[in-house]
Amino acid sequence: MRCYVAVSGGCPSTGGWSQCLHWATQQIKENDSAAVKIHIARGGEKHARVVAEITKDGFKSIKSGRSVAIKKLMDTPHGKE
Repeated sequence: MRCYVAVSGGCPSTGGWSQCLHWATQQIKENDSAAVKIHIARGGEKHARVVAEITKDGFKSIKSGRSVAIKKLMDTPHGKE
């Protein structure tokens, strides 16, 4: 099973593809974010791969995106003390 993680400014959102895509477009519209990256990971993996980037200009698919540790994706600045 695959899990998608959309990240905008250190704030992650997890779920399915359509949920992350919808969240990303809302972030671009509401928060004036520069870009939102969507990562994909399979169960048991420790790293997620970037598969898409959403900007004000639109959607860009990334074929061989960089790998990022899932733990790093889920650590949010406002969650730390």
